[in-house]
Amino acid sequence: MTVMLVFGEPVDPDAFHDLVTGLDGEPDTSGRLRVSRGADHVWIHGPEGHRVYDPEDDAEYEEKLGSPPREDVTLELSRSPGSPELALEIAEAASRRWNLIVDNDEDGLFTPAELRTHPPGPSVFWTWPWGWA
Repeated sequence: MTVMLVFGEPVDPDAFHDLVTGLDGEPDTSGRLRVSRGADHVWIHGPEGHRVYDPEDDAEYEEKLGSPPREDVTLELSRSPGSPELALEIAEAASRRWNLIVDNDEDGLFTPAELRTHPPGPSVFWTWPWGWA
């Protein structure tokens, strides 16, 4: 599963890398950053200094962000039960530095504050009744 962090401001790749390494992130064998805790893993794709423009999504992003989307980062989650909480930790850390929302690629856009109101556990990003599949 993946979630996307959408930023309402430019994100310096080196600053984001520093943030991830501060969460014990490190490059994996492909060179992508990964944060791992036991069997839980989140791979980080981006930021790359540009984003693909999608008028429909961007209008929704701008409404939720309060500013036009400027950058995005994709978090690829392992299927282990704790990986959504690990991804939330990354999103919360990034939100302390940059204005962002989270796109769960399923049914919603969330601010970090909205995610904090979800019950903790595997379905923090998803609202389907069966939880983490």
